[in-house]
Amino acid sequence: MQQKIERLQAQLGVLKGKSKDNSCVSDSQNQVFQKLENVNVELEFQVFNYAKENAHLKATYKNLFDSIYVSCVQTETKIASLQNELQCNIYKNAKLRTQLFKKVSDQKDNTQDTSKNTKFAKQPTVEIFSKIGMFRISPDKVSREAKKVPNSVSASTRTKSITVSQPSVITKKGMNSNSN
Repeated sequence: MQQKIERLQAQLGVLKGKSKDNSCVSDSQNQVFQKLENVNVELEFQVFNYAKENAHLKATYKNLFDSIYVSCVQTETKIASLQNELQCNIYKNAKLRTQLFKKVSDQKDNTQDTSKNTKFAKQPTVEIFSKIGMFRISPDKVSREAKKVPNSVSASTRTKSITVSQPSVITKKGMNSNSN
């Protein structure tokens, strides 16, 4: 029994030594725990600041999106208005051109009827024949026959056929039938 007591006392001493060592370990654990708590508080503070900044950025971007959307709608409305105004101006321009064309053609018809009294009236044929004499060939010039110049061109020298296109002519009768 005495041995048991000594053994228990020895175990008690060992346990007391271990408890002294444990106090040292618990002190270091307390320091680590305190450091972790400080880091945790700092991180929570940063998370709070980031959440606050995120909310601010969301509000800013929402305001920007709303203003861009309103601006886009206003621009589309303005474009539609300008396109409508352009169509109206095109229509007015076409009407004015038609009126101008009618007035010009009416004036042409009126001037053709009254052209007998103007300087554009048909000139007498006597004046025309006297003007033709201005282009007489002088006798000292050599004639075509003397030079032996052919009157026609042979087919071998011509490479392309000559075509003359004439613009279409609109008469008053044709215009009136189109407008009715």
